Amino acid sequence: MNAGLPLRQQLALPLVTAEQPDLLTQRVGLPDTTGRPVDYPEFTNPRPATEGFNPSDKVVTRVARLYFFRDGHRVAQIINRRAKSYNAQSATMARQLADKARLFAEQTTDRRRVAERQAVDSAAYSREAENRLARYQSELADASAAASQGRADVESLQVQIKPLEAEAANAASIPPGKYAGDTRTPQERLKAARQELAEKQELLSQSEQKVATLTDYSKATLSALEALRERELQQRETMNREQAADDRAADHQFRLELQAATTDPDTYVEGNPAGFDPVAQVTISVIGEGLLQLRGPSKGVNIVQSMINEIDAPTGQVRVGIHTVQINGENGQDMEQVAARIQRYTDHSRFLTSQSGQMLRNAVAFVASRKAQEFGYLGQMHHDGAVVSPVPAVPGSCPPETQDFRRYQDAFFGAEFMQQLRQMDSELTRPGNKLLSLNSMDTTSLASSLFLTALASNETRREILHVFQQQTMVKLPADEFEYFNASNTQKWYHFRKFTLLAENARFVSLRGYLDGEIAGDQTLNPVQREFIKLAQILKSRLVNEVELKQRVIERALIEERVDRFVHNNQFAGGSTLDFTTFYSWFIREF
Repeated sequence: MNAGLPLRQQLALPLVTAEQPDLLTQRVGLPDTTGRPVDYPEFTNPRPATEGFNPSDKVVTRVARLYFFRDGHRVAQIINRRAKSYNAQSATMARQLADKARLFAEQTTDRRRVAERQAVDSAAYSREAENRLARYQSELADASAAASQGRADVESLQVQIKPLEAEAANAASIPPGKYAGDTRTPQERLKAARQELAEKQELLSQSEQKVATLTDYSKATLSALEALRERELQQRETMNREQAADDRAADHQFRLELQAATTDPDTYVEGNPAGFDPVAQVTISVIGEGLLQLRGPSKGVNIVQSMINEIDAPTGQVRVGIHTVQINGENGQDMEQVAARIQRYTDHSRFLTSQSGQMLRNAVAFVASRKAQEFGYLGQMHHDGAVVSPVPAVPGSCPPETQDFRRYQDAFFGAEFMQQLRQMDSELTRPGNKLLSLNSMDTTSLASSLFLTALASNETRREILHVFQQQTMVKLPADEFEYFNASNTQKWYHFRKFTLLAENARFVSLRGYLDGEIAGDQTLNPVQREFIKLAQILKSRLVNEVELKQRVIERALIEERVDRFVHNNQFAGGSTLDFTTFYSWFIREF
């Protein structure tokens, strides 16, 4: 029993037809069945070539960890080919069951999403029908009021026409001055009244026809609305069923994946204490993924541990570009002079490259220090970089050094760019972060200088390029000439004039990439937009990891408390507790 459910019900796996069978795990660990452990004495028997006591035969036990090559099963097999995984079938079966559960959970998730979309569409159609019915009913009320008013006007005009007809028949008997100001004859007044009556009747006919039409529309819409509401209810029930099935599939997938992750293939190498090979005398047990237990003579254990350290070495990630120059000629002395000139120009070019890179780093540090001095951030720093606030911080507000640091960042990177990062509460905006830090010690590399220059605001980037261009135009030729004189070039090249190269340093590619004209100093440039996307990705990954950890902890705590409650409240005879007791306890606790 676990959480009040029978064990067979928890381990029941629904039949699933995998859409992609090649995704299923075929095997885990090494083949074959288990082997017996090796019992070592305190000292193994000396080998025939050894006379007397040998301290290297002392049996020791050590643990070796893998950091880069994490496949401990493969490492054990490389060290000793007699390695076997004695629980490989169970581990493989657990992994395949977990894969099937994952496929089934993905299918139920797809069905749940389809049901959700259908339910949302049904609700939207129902709301649209309700709005249309309300509009028809409102128009029907207005049309009914207009028809009632029209009928009243027609009846009033009919009553007024009868005296006018009598007056038109006896026009001579009408006393003078009865209609003061009206010079029309009785026949003209009768004709006007009849014309107005015809217009009122026409309007009344149109109003009655509109009332009939809106009545039919309202009845049809009401019938359609009832059908849509019934369909919405059905779709909602379907969505709830699919949601429950999706939750159960996710829970089942979690249990099987946990079981697959904790199932040990039991990879084991049986040592031979009487063997002559020190490596073969060591017993190796693979613990988990990257942990190996070694037991055997100290000599063999040391050899195996050295082998593991050599196998578990990081792969080189640095590319080294080597340029070679081939010189052909018959006279060796002439070739030496040519090679010397080539080497001299190569060394001279390396000096100009390193010097120009240092000038770019100096330009970034100079502009950053000027921004810091402008906003008062530089005066609050000690020589070790620690920030000291001369004014005590007000409770509930940002410390003065934090406010200065923010103004400092806004001035260098731009307020719009930093505001975007602060709105998402990015870790990159913290004062201790080194990625967006502006201290001069953080621009020791050319890559960091280029990175800060690309992320800087438009005005700051133009200032950095301006300072860098001034240094390359004025200071770089002077440094080149001083380096040329200090290297005693005249001694080697008195026979040929040496060409200075600093005047050709234009840095067109660098200026073309960084010197982009963008309207507005606070407008985000393409590099800043891409950096914001990267910050959003990092933030979402961090939030997902934190939420996943919280959910796993909450689930473990809830299952533990429910299991403890069920275990403590079982009735005698093995019968389960009643639902009312469990429900009241669950509501009270959670």
